[in-house]
Amino acid sequence: MINTQEQIVNTQEHTVGLMSIEDLKGKRFYIPSYQRGYRWTTTEVEQLISDIKNFDPLKDGEFYCLQPLVVRQDSQGQWRVIDGQQRLTTIMLILKCCSEQDFFQMKYERGDYVAQLKDISSYPKWEDVVAQSSEYDTMELYYLYTNFQVVKHLLSDSSQATFKDKKDKLKLFRMTKFIWYDIDVAAATDDTDGKQREYQMFRNLNSGKITLTSAELVKALFLKKVGDASNEKEISQSLIAEEFDQIERRLREPDFWYFLTSEPERSSCISLLFDLIYQTHGCGNVKDTEKFRNFEKSGAYKTYNYFEYAMENMEDAGTIWEIVQKYFHILEGWFADTETYNLIGFLRASGGCELEDIFKIYNESINKSQFREYLKRKCLSVCNLQEPDDDYTDIMPLERLRESLSELRYDEERKRITDVLLMVNIATLNLQSAQTDLETQSDTYGDDKKRKDKQASKVKFSFASYHKCGWNVEHISPNNAIYTEPLGETQLAQEALPNGNFFRDILSNKREFPHLKDASSAIKSISEELWQKLDDYIAVDETSIMTLPNLTLLNEHDNKSIGNRPFCDKRNSIIKFQGQGSFVPPCTFMVFTKGYTEKLDKDKINFWSKEDRMEYMKRLCDILNEYFTNGQ
Repeated sequence: MINTQEQIVNTQEHTVGLMSIEDLKGKRFYIPSYQRGYRWTTTEVEQLISDIKNFDPLKDGEFYCLQPLVVRQDSQGQWRVIDGQQRLTTIMLILKCCSEQDFFQMKYERGDYVAQLKDISSYPKWEDVVAQSSEYDTMELYYLYTNFQVVKHLLSDSSQATFKDKKDKLKLFRMTKFIWYDIDVAAATDDTDGKQREYQMFRNLNSGKITLTSAELVKALFLKKVGDASNEKEISQSLIAEEFDQIERRLREPDFWYFLTSEPERSSCISLLFDLIYQTHGCGNVKDTEKFRNFEKSGAYKTYNYFEYAMENMEDAGTIWEIVQKYFHILEGWFADTETYNLIGFLRASGGCELEDIFKIYNESINKSQFREYLKRKCLSVCNLQEPDDDYTDIMPLERLRESLSELRYDEERKRITDVLLMVNIATLNLQSAQTDLETQSDTYGDDKKRKDKQASKVKFSFASYHKCGWNVEHISPNNAIYTEPLGETQLAQEALPNGNFFRDILSNKREFPHLKDASSAIKSISEELWQKLDDYIAVDETSIMTLPNLTLLNEHDNKSIGNRPFCDKRNSIIKFQGQGSFVPPCTFMVFTKGYTEKLDKDKINFWSKEDRMEYMKRLCDILNEYFTNGQ
């Protein structure tokens, strides 16, 4: 097993490694007053002892891993405990019951409670504890005394863990290890400054701002294991450290990160790559073994345990680092290919496929073209656009596709509508990229500038914007369109009543018709024919409002800023957003500029009319059909 004192990695902010119980000997720990008191229950104490006792190095790996112990060393040489004091205190109680009274020291800033346990030969009466302690101190001592009794009982029973024979002592002292997380306060001007930095770390840990992962421990393994010959070791370590940082920086780029996952950037983004290798058994398949099941039980550190096992039993560190690089270059290849990037980004954004499943699809593919075809089939499945009797491989016939999508309602199938709208945008961009490829191949004159212009026209969907900004399905013609749209000067208004003031009269009198339903009922009561003519201009029927022809995608900020304003105002805002650099999906831009409408009606130019909705629906289906049938 790696010597834990040597397995330490330095970064700008902290030092991270492993620390066995044996390595804690002689250390002085100090529990600051901002920490809550010792509050572990007897159940948690019993579970910890049982876990250490039942740990089997032949099946479970070479050590039992405790959760992180976050510390910093002050000017007096004390280790101030920022996180992990519950386990550390319990370990101290176990050591005391193993006749290791002064193995390491612990002191609470609020009071020296631990010292009172030093020479206890019999269990104190609870009444005595109450009599000599304040209310808060009573709770501190209560948990210490209670758990001290539990530990003494468990260790005195021959049928339980003893930690006194050589085998069990080895488990406790050498095979039980903390994740040692030493925050770097070298930049602190004095202890006061150090305490302020320490408290900020404590707050961040407890508010969820810092997530401790196993990525840096995996890095520590590589730096420890790589390079067999001493003259090669330093060079190999330096090279891996540099390449590690390069991969981390690349994965941290928003466009790269968010096409692979919808989760926020991690504290160590490279952990996504390490997790992928673990999930796909890139260093060696242990899936069907007891070993893998034990890795799964180790929670957040299962990936680290897998890599450690791989370096000890399957491959050397140098070979495994080559596997890491290979995986990363595969991800880079996906990112570089516009169509593949868009398809994978869609599958990850829709939740339709895990990253490890995409990697398996990649490994099963003969070439890049087949990989893309597999991805396209998966996209069809996510959007439910395949015929059930067609082995789920091809898109349903065009007429059936139109019928299926026409039946979708926003108030009933919001998730599927979102997926379909996102997929149409992806298909639009990928068809554009395919056309660019054809034009580039047919350019026999070799005009470099023209080729570069064409390549630049291959557009990737901004999944960084999609995940970071939040996206909504936008009603193109709003729910309250009859209140907001400028219908008073249209031909419909002229035809409604001889004086042409019908809409202005009925829609401006808010006191008479304060609610949309009231105004709608008033219009319907005059004439059903008039109501249908109104729906020709704006979506007023519930079906017209809630179905796909009246829906598009827009980021949450832009969506809220345009609200329920008239269509013409929305159009101006969308054009403005795009001009200011906001990512507007291609289909959304086409909707508000009426790019899908072949013949514009001047009287309806400022409305999302029935003709616009029909043309939009037709184009959505045509785009999907063309992309998924390759134009056939």
